[in-house]
Amino acid sequence: MSLNYRLNYFGFLAGSDISAEGNTNVGLYDQRLALHWVKENIAAFGGDPSKITVFGESAYVHILDFLTDSGAMSIAAHMLAFGGRNDNLFRAAIMESGAPTTGLYGSATSAAAESVYNTVVSQAGCSSASNKLACLRSLSFLTLYDALESTTFALNAFFPVIDGGFIASSPSEQLLNGQYIKIPTIQGHNDDEGALFSLSTDSNSDNDTRTFITSSFLWQNLTD
Repeated sequence: MSLNYRLNYFGFLAGSDISAEGNTNVGLYDQRLALHWVKENIAAFGGDPSKITVFGESAYVHILDFLTDSGAMSIAAHMLAFGGRNDNLFRAAIMESGAPTTGLYGSATSAAAESVYNTVVSQAGCSSASNKLACLRSLSFLTLYDALESTTFALNAFFPVIDGGFIASSPSEQLLNGQYIKIPTIQGHNDDEGALFSLSTDSNSDNDTRTFITSSFLWQNLTD
């Protein structure tokens, strides 16, 4: 079965306002709840609750002219969730076109996350509101859609963030520290898929490539 969950700014908007409420990574919590439902109900559909395998593939989805989180990254996030806590929701995992460190999860309150949040607030007309988050919530989906349809965000503007909860710390640190679920795992990539990311830059030299990497959202996440 496939799972529905909130995407882009509905599921993965970060920043200090949202972090203060503990409402970061809500798209992942949607998935987690769905996994609990599968575990509890799969037997009614002829499945074995002890033999659940989760699978995620790239899942870059164009919503309002920008890209959102990766399905493979979502699977990795559930293997890392809560410091690698095993809730026995699945016994095996498959990740296609993504890995635990893909996207290099940044802090929920990093400068990059705040920049994305402020852009959303501005485009939605909530910059002057005393409570910007409440202002956003008062808008209809169509109003947000119209306000943000022409906005361009970085490739991974709406990815999971390190919030000390669902994602306790850097995925690379968690892997080194053994803070992940030890289960059978398959990880794969499509041939030449890295070419996709070259579309977002006009790099024609080593220096162009270096400039692109050091100025990208990913790099800001690492240095904030």
